[in-house]
Amino acid sequence: MALLAKVGRFTTSTGTYSITGVGFQPKVILFYGNFEAADGATAGEGWMYFGAATSASNRFYTGFATRSFVGNFSHRGYDETEAYGLYDTHTGVYLSFDLVSFDPDGFTLSQTVTPATAKEVCYLALAGPTLQSVSTTGSGNVPNSQLNFTVTYGFIPDCTLMFSNMIVSTATSATDVESYMSIGAAAPMLTTVVSQNTRLISGYANNTNPTVDKTISRIASLIDLGKVKSTLQMLAGAGQFLSPTANTYRFSVDSDFTAFRYHYLALQGVKSRVLNFNQPVVGTPPFTTSYTGFGFQPTCLIFFTNSTAHSNTVKANLNLSFGATDGTSQQHIYAGCFDASGISNASAEDLDSTRCLKMMTPAPTTPASASISSLDSDGFTLTWHAIDATARTFMVLGLAEDLKQGAMPPLWGSP
Repeated sequence: MALLAKVGRFTTSTGTYSITGVGFQPKVILFYGNFEAADGATAGEGWMYFGAATSASNRFYTGFATRSFVGNFSHRGYDETEAYGLYDTHTGVYLSFDLVSFDPDGFTLSQTVTPATAKEVCYLALAGPTLQSVSTTGSGNVPNSQLNFTVTYGFIPDCTLMFSNMIVSTATSATDVESYMSIGAAAPMLTTVVSQNTRLISGYANNTNPTVDKTISRIASLIDLGKVKSTLQMLAGAGQFLSPTANTYRFSVDSDFTAFRYHYLALQGVKSRVLNFNQPVVGTPPFTTSYTGFGFQPTCLIFFTNSTAHSNTVKANLNLSFGATDGTSQQHIYAGCFDASGISNASAEDLDSTRCLKMMTPAPTTPASASISSLDSDGFTLTWHAIDATARTFMVLGLAEDLKQGAMPPLWGSP
């Protein structure tokens, strides 16, 4: 049995309810979503939240939102006792649920906070003989007094997804007017023990009147430890991946920030590769483009971008996109906000079950989008449905079964 992956979506409910149709019993689930209740784009809302669970007791969620139609404000939150949620500055936790169990054909959830309107939540479920139960979710505090810090997982991970909305380590939510979101991926064990195979995007929003919304893209950074100063410019942290040891990854970070919380999902027992590629700028959609360099045929793909070309320079507008595909199904979310706008409907978001990646603007418009065409022996093929003249950069994490690894005993670790 190979690595199993299923990308899907469900509608939140009440009480305890089961999600079926996955086709196998998951060992890990990544949740992601926004404020949408159906496919489509909405002006005035810009939510993006992520959650992960490897068991009913090992989970977290984290995220941010900008809301320009209700007085222009931003907020962010996290919870390490729930599997997914949405935090609203005006009402507190707007939506949350926890994992009850992994089931033979899906999973069971307990709705701990029911929203006024049911929302759609996307998921990527994984299982397989080599994956076992050695995946872990965890969190820690980025120290503000040292340039290097260590994340201890308890095992040697084959890949890591990291998220941070830069909430200070003592708070589970922030009611200020700032929102941050950094998304990082690392797959350092592919070729050598010291591989620079890491990618990152980051965004920042200060949604007051006028708003100041910025984004930055850093290649070869696992997590952006940037800080917005009084100049309202995002300063990129060093964030350089150094090397793995038996249990840890080490990072070099900028010391110019307040200690904040980060969250991660680490997996063992998978082949993994992180690459980046640019949007095509020539062609008449729809057309297909193949991307290679994985060294294996992926079982699933995770895409993320800030809708800019790679640069260490701060760019105007907040644009964050995240999508996943198992080769058949795909789900994509977007959240963004216009820079220096301060006007009604300056924020926007989108939910799409027909695309695995999109490049959007807060208008909202879609300069570029693509769906999965096939998972290939050395990569994947996309069908581009829209392009423009800007060569924006996408990051992609590919996962497959690692045939070199045998069954491992269950392990868990957190910093």
